Amino acid sequence: MTFTMADSVRPVDLIAGYDAYLTYVDGDFKTDGPVRQRYPKARFVSLTVLGGKASADGCDRENGDLSAEGAARWVQYRLSSGAWKPVVYASISNMAEVISELSKLGIGRDQVRLLSAHYGLGQHICGPKACPDGKKLGLDMDGTQWTDKASGFMHSEIDASLLASGFFSKTTTTWEDNLMSVIAEIKKGSTGQAVRNWQGVLVAHGYDLGASGQFRDGIDGSFEDVTDEKTREFQKSKSLKDDGIVGQQTWTAALT
Repeated sequence: MTFTMADSVRPVDLIAGYDAYLTYVDGDFKTDGPVRQRYPKARFVSLTVLGGKASADGCDRENGDLSAEGAARWVQYRLSSGAWKPVVYASISNMAEVISELSKLGIGRDQVRLLSAHYGLGQHICGPKACPDGKKLGLDMDGTQWTDKASGFMHSEIDASLLASGFFSKTTTTWEDNLMSVIAEIKKGSTGQAVRNWQGVLVAHGYDLGASGQFRDGIDGSFEDVTDEKTREFQKSKSLKDDGIVGQQTWTAALT
């Protein structure tokens, strides 16, 4: 079973009958609240156009919104917060760059949902068998916004996406389960994805890790002197033991 998802910057144009609705939590068109009030029992995909520490289901990588790098950083933050498969919305022509930036942060394809925008080929979900761009990319999207001429209120035209059957499927877990699935106790000398997650959290909280080789923001997966120093500063700010060891208390203080 696939899903049809409607999207408009004008909530009044979104009519009943769609399986899901795409909304925005920030930016010039904050549609999330009004649309949820209109259709409280519907499925939703909320997007941020600003990134940072915004709480949403996904982010919008478009000119004037987030860059591919900014989208990847936001995904990293949301994963470290325990979010399930953040969504990245982007034109199919920009998706390769998005995947590349995610890969630099150690984020795999199975950790995200990719929602492409691809007009002109009719209703489809981009992938190797569905469209030339999908074949070039070599992998299937989780959904595709394929038209801007779907039916809206009073003959208005709105955007519509086709979503794969598993788009909304996830195993129900507690906050603690989600949290512990993406974190580990780390300290000076640690390396790997857990360190990258923590460094992303520090940057999101405003701590400057400086440049490190090819990593302009210092998110390099290596828990060395600068990360240790900023970790202790964060722990002090939260009245925690400033021992530089990032355990459950420190993670929880940073993510709640």
